[in-house]
Amino acid sequence: IVLNGNVEYKLLSNVTVKITGKLSGPGKLVAHKDNKGTLLVESSDNTSGTPNGQHGNAHEAKLIKLDGDKPNESVSVRKGETVLLNGSRSDVYVDEGGVFGGNATVKSLNVAGVVAPGNSPGKITVLNDFYMNGTGVYKAEILDKDHYDQIVAQSGQLSNGGSSPKLELVYLPGGTIKKGDTFTIINNNGSAPVQGTFNGLPEGAEFAVDGATFKISYVGGDGNDVVLTAQNDSTGPKAPNTGGENVAVNLAGTIVGVASAAILLFMAKRKSFGKK
Repeated sequence: IVLNGNVEYKLLSNVTVKITGKLSGPGKLVAHKDNKGTLLVESSDNTSGTPNGQHGNAHEAKLIKLDGDKPNESVSVRKGETVLLNGSRSDVYVDEGGVFGGNATVKSLNVAGVVAPGNSPGKITVLNDFYMNGTGVYKAEILDKDHYDQIVAQSGQLSNGGSSPKLELVYLPGGTIKKGDTFTIINNNGSAPVQGTFNGLPEGAEFAVDGATFKISYVGGDGNDVVLTAQNDSTGPKAPNTGGENVAVNLAGTIVGVASAAILLFMAKRKSFGKK
């Protein structure tokens, strides 16, 4: 297929079209505003303006700001939406392609899209279940040892049934980190240990982001938190981070025999709330 110009497509709901042959030309495959299906590009030789991957999102980006406390009101974050909550709500559901952020307290959090605490950076407190499926992403920003993203979970156990949520760590411009600084990115206030590890990052593994090297522990803090410890002195990027140097890793658990296709954070309510 040669794309000399943009080609618009409109697929019916639950329809997936796959392209596997040669794809070239300067044009792009563009989703019609009423497209409801999925275009999957798996070209063996792709030099076109449409990269390999899943396409079909015709939704325009939409920013929604929610403030105040409405603890009995649920929130659904749809594909193409970014919801910033600064307050409290009941159950929150984040669809694939949606983003949920802000400094918030919620009853439960079900993530198929992106959860990005704070207003760069900040904290989300989950009073009950924190649940991520295989398309979910935890985007955690770090500025320094006193300013970084955190999810506080009041109950639970982190278990895995074969899915692979991702951790995307972002070192913010202007940040300063000293060797030995610690970052509790998941504060587990329950008594149960964290079960499961990030793919490729077993207990004690090291990885680097924008010149900063971190060691990860799933038994950090008071024994059951997910904690990153800086292994060197570093400063954040001088220009806004475009994501090119971010690290994205899949979350793969160590629990065997669980059939669920998602990650469930479920913590026992034995400890009082409080950031460590």
